[in-house]
Formats: sequence, C-alpha cells, structure tokens
Amino acid sequence: MDVIASGFQQQAPLGLCWRFPRMEPGAMSDPQWQLETLAVHGGYRPAPTTRAVAVPSSQPVASAFGAAQHGADLFDLPLVAVNTSLLLLSSITYGFAMLEMRRNRIGATQLWLAVTGILGLGFLSLELYEFAHLIHQGAGPQRSAFLSSFFTLVGTHGLHVTFGIVWLVTMMIQVQMHGLIPENRRRLMCLSMFWHFLDLVWICVFTFVYLREFV
Repeated sequence: MDVIASGFQQQAPLGLCWRFPRMEPGAMSDPQWQLETLAVHGGYRPAPTTRAVAVPSSQPVASAFGAAQHGADLFDLPLVAVNTSLLLLSSITYGFAMLEMRRNRIGATQLWLAVTGILGLGFLSLELYEFAHLIHQGAGPQRSAFLSSFFTLVGTHGLHVTFGIVWLVTMMIQVQMHGLIPENRRRLMCLSMFWHFLDLVWICVFTFVYLREFV
C-alpha cells in the first residue's frame, strides 16, 4: 500500500495533495473540515476576504454642486441685521398709524402709512441686494439644497412683503378718496394684522436661518 500511495503521489498533478484531512469525532458537520476536504479533492482554495475600513476625514464634505460652504461664509450678518431693523421699525410705524386712525386724523394716518411703506421698500431693496450678491459669488439657488431652501424661504417672505406694500398703497388711496370710513378702518386693521405677522415670520427666519449659522 505504501508503494501504491507513493506512486499516486508521484503521478498527482501539480497543486493537488492526496493527504486526507484528519477527521475528529463530529467533523463531518464541521464547515471547516468540509472546506479542507474540498481543497484536497477539488483544488478549492477559499478566496481571501477584504474589509472596507472607513477613514474619518477632517475636511468638510463637498456638496453635489461644488465645494462645501457654510452659511457663516456667505451671509453678511450686519447687513441682515439692518434689514431686520427696518422691518421691525415698520411694524412700530404702522402701530402709530393705527393710533392716529383712532383719533380720526387722516393726515397723520397717511403720513405713518407712507413711512411704513418706505421702510418696507428698504427691506425689499436690501433683500434683493443680498440675493444679487450671493448669485454673483456663485452661491445661487442651484448650488446646493441649503441655498435652494434659503432662496425659496426668504424669497417667499419677500413676495408677501411686496404684496403687503401693494395693499398698503391701495389703502392709502382709499383713505385719501373716502376718508376713515368704517370699511377703511376694518381693512386697515386687517392689513395691520398681516403686517405684524410678516414681522413675526421674519424673526423666525432671522433666528433659525441666519443666526443659527453663526452659533
């Protein structure tokens, strides 16, 4: 038998070995023993396994449209603060207009309504300047999801301010033509609630969109 075995070993192809793996009790159900048996008889070699290792990086993750940029690098906080002050001040001047309306003083009411409209136009002018400046820097709404949301949110608020100014000018014309009749008083009160609501919304936008980036 030793002679036959040695003959088989001399005639075995390169890479094959006719030595059976040692069998222990219960080895038939052992996956490792089965792999060794396949390696002996079928030339099977398990492929080496590789593991992916995540390497942390200290660099900011770039967006799909270019290098990553933070809001603190884009926003001019002093400019936005001035813009916010204009809108908040317009809310105060509108309150003065309501006080003059209660006193039935048409001229003073019109004056404070005009001041409110001018402050609203100043707010819109600075907002449009900010938009133009961001787009000139290459930070347009198509740059990233954050900027798309920013332009949509702030632009929508700006459209409501524009609508409020148009409403205000319309009411000034109505007061000039018909005076402070009950209908105009009611409409001015509705516009007052709308204008103050715009200020409240802007405070939320200023806090969670602008100030949040500088904290």
